[in-house]
Amino acid sequence: RLRTDRSGVRIPPGAPSLKESLTFDCRAFLLPEPADDELARRFDILILNYQLALLTSSYRTEQFINKISGTAQALLKKQNIPAIRLQFALLNELQTDVFWKEISLNRLDHVRVSLRD
Repeated sequence: RLRTDRSGVRIPPGAPSLKESLTFDCRAFLLPEPADDELARRFDILILNYQLALLTSSYRTEQFINKISGTAQALLKKQNIPAIRLQFALLNELQTDVFWKEISLNRLDHVRVSLRD
């Protein structure tokens, strides 16, 4: 028998709950690798927290937008670094209201992966 979640979506039997899925998928974010960069890890966690806020609608998202935009703005000042120069368009896009009005979990993950590399 199918169960339904709070939004009315039908969930098949045996399917993990959203909490179980997020707990499993979040482990990669939270357990650092030996050669991992701490600032990159903090950015990962910032993006993850914003994704959770979007999923649960339980936080004000402006704080996340401001932190991510601020990080992008700081990176724009370091365009002499080739890896940053490659992400110039994305970093500029993060400064626009249009980008944040059309935000999704997938777009956030794209930002995370693009800026982490």
